[in-house]
Amino acid sequence: MQAAKSGRWSRELADAAMQAERTLNEPFRGLGKNLGKGDIPTEPSHGVLLTYRDGLRGTVLKYGSSSNRWNFACRLKGEPQIQATAMFNGPWGNRNLFKALSHSVQHFFRLGRAPYPIERTLLVSGVLDAAMWSHELKGCRIHTPNLEWSYSPTDFSAFRETGASWQVLTRDTPEEKGFEPGDEDLMKPR
Repeated sequence: MQAAKSGRWSRELADAAMQAERTLNEPFRGLGKNLGKGDIPTEPSHGVLLTYRDGLRGTVLKYGSSSNRWNFACRLKGEPQIQATAMFNGPWGNRNLFKALSHSVQHFFRLGRAPYPIERTLLVSGVLDAAMWSHELKGCRIHTPNLEWSYSPTDFSAFRETGASWQVLTRDTPEEKGFEPGDEDLMKPR
């Protein structure tokens, strides 16, 4: 990628994030139990580069076709060692991550208020909008003065999947069918 060659994102951080996946105790669904060197793509297919107002830079890269790949690496100010981790998101992949969203919707309907700052959703939506415009404009940098605000985070941990349901929903539990158009079996009463 041209952005890597020009130093716009760190190959060293990306490699550390992917190495964290190789040492993860839980296998990624669809990648097999024993991840080998050849099992994990070495080049990203695309990415989003962010520069925050205070100068912090962030990069999101897409490696391979797995939507279950959630790795992270960073450098902390004043520390020479790169920090990296990978996340196993559950036996049924991203479905586990959406439990938090479902719990949030329930909370909103019951109490009439969002369980987290609405600015968080607006910020993510604004970044995605800018990324899509940048893609349309062949990688042109998009300035986002409309996103120059902040919010105070709240503790969202009560809404998240913590692994307790994995005692019931294991890797061996067959995954339910999806909601595919034309899937008449899903339309029949049970």
